[in-house]
Amino acid sequence: MIRLQKLCKSYGERVILQDLDLHLEAGEFAFLQGRSGSGKSTLLKLLYREQTVALAGEVVGKRWGEIEPEAQRLLARVGLLDRKDVFPDQLSGGEQQRVAIVRALLNRPRILLADEPTGNLDSETAFEVMQLLKELHVEENMAMLIVTHSERLIEQFPAKTWMMEQGRVRVV
Repeated sequence: MIRLQKLCKSYGERVILQDLDLHLEAGEFAFLQGRSGSGKSTLLKLLYREQTVALAGEVVGKRWGEIEPEAQRLLARVGLLDRKDVFPDQLSGGEQQRVAIVRALLNRPRILLADEPTGNLDSETAFEVMQLLKELHVEENMAMLIVTHSERLIEQFPAKTWMMEQGRVRVV
């Protein structure tokens, strides 16, 4: 799914990523961790080409009628079908994260890149969101790369883990 060899990225004189090698196989689940400023988000931005989308299905040219059945299925899967008509500011942080997961999965991608999906959540809600991601990883046979600072989540959900340090990555 992802195979990077000798990847380098700099902003002017500042080297962000240096000779980075990283391999994520189809269906594999992995964490990427490191201190703030170590290059984790830069790596993800390179992988997803810094594209943002409001509703993934609409961006690829699907109409709501085509998207709705899958959206309903995913909302039910994450326990939010009864909240489908609620505005985002009426959702809790955990509910907003689950909606973000639904949006990301609408087109059944083969890989999910998540930059701190639990970063602003309390520990219980963070655990629930990670448990959901792991379950979806298995159910959808989807490769996932999760960026996190949380040692606790990595301990609770053992998986391949890379550590970013000074623009380089190593397996932990």
